[in-house]
Amino acid sequence: MRAIFISYRREDAEGQAGRLFDDLVLLFGDQSVFMDVVGIEPGRDFRRAIDEHVASCGVLLAVIGKGWLKIKDASGRRRLDDPMDFVRLETASALKRDIPVIPVLVGDASMPHAEDLPHDLRELAYRNGVELTHPRWDSDVKLLAKALTPYVQVKPKPTASRPPVAPSRLKPVAIALTLIMIAILGSSLLLPKLVVYLGRQNTSEEVTHPAPPREQPNSGPAVNDEKAEEKNAANQDANATETPDATQVEKELSFEDWSGPWELSWEFSEGQWLGPIPMELKSDQSGISGDYGLGSIEGVFVNGDFSKAEGEYTDKTEDEPCPYGESGGPFSLTLAKDGSSMEGLWCACREVATRHWKATRLNSE
Repeated sequence: MRAIFISYRREDAEGQAGRLFDDLVLLFGDQSVFMDVVGIEPGRDFRRAIDEHVASCGVLLAVIGKGWLKIKDASGRRRLDDPMDFVRLETASALKRDIPVIPVLVGDASMPHAEDLPHDLRELAYRNGVELTHPRWDSDVKLLAKALTPYVQVKPKPTASRPPVAPSRLKPVAIALTLIMIAILGSSLLLPKLVVYLGRQNTSEEVTHPAPPREQPNSGPAVNDEKAEEKNAANQDANATETPDATQVEKELSFEDWSGPWELSWEFSEGQWLGPIPMELKSDQSGISGDYGLGSIEGVFVNGDFSKAEGEYTDKTEDEPCPYGESGGPFSLTLAKDGSSMEGLWCACREVATRHWKATRLNSE
């Protein structure tokens, strides 16, 4: 099957790669997009395993962030200079096989120059790339998906029709459903009649029609109808007063529900929380921005109901510099239905492990 292979570096663009993966799965199906080479058996040559995975794809997306070119390993050597680096192996394998490779620039990254790349990756500098930005993410992904369509072979899903019900089973099913409905209703009048009816059917007894009901005096029904009308009118009035309360329970979110003062707490390490500290947010139709003392955030809404925002945060502290030379990282926040709280994930210094954020709205009165 021809598919899309997403190559990325976790320390560089894990958040954007994951978001791109989710969007492409919605467009092409979960069998048409690969993101991580997993499940390499012990004892297997991982170089060959990567080469086999890349060989099965129709196009490779090289997701490039600001740190893609210069991120170093623990010994201080640039990752791309290591011949065994997974990202280098994935991209070089596609270039060697003449598989289309599309550089996908995220986080305001720029295209690498040929002289800055290892010899087996220099062809990448001459491949036409695309840019994915937070403000135009949806439209940028649509343009990318249009360019990917010729390289992807999507297997159509079979449309299996439901087999017809056997005629011999229709009558027992109908009788069983009738009995269930009668048991639910608990009618003391219909149940004896049904038992008599079934008994007569089983014993082949002759069924006689009951005599027509005797007409009631004219005065009785008139009084009963009057009382029934009064009761119905009272019920309608009660329903009319209850309906507005029921409809007011549901509340639609708007971008304005994000604005205002909040208290932010964050998970610094597993199970250890810091905060809360004050955070002030502003919002408009496109997204949110704000400041929380130790840093600032800026993001865009990723769905139409203003319930989720994704973007980048910037760390303003300088006493503990990030190990990769860049502060900040991606974040995502989801607003509660009543607008009183939010929670989400963030990456500390663009590290692999994601941590939790949560915030509670302060009383603005």
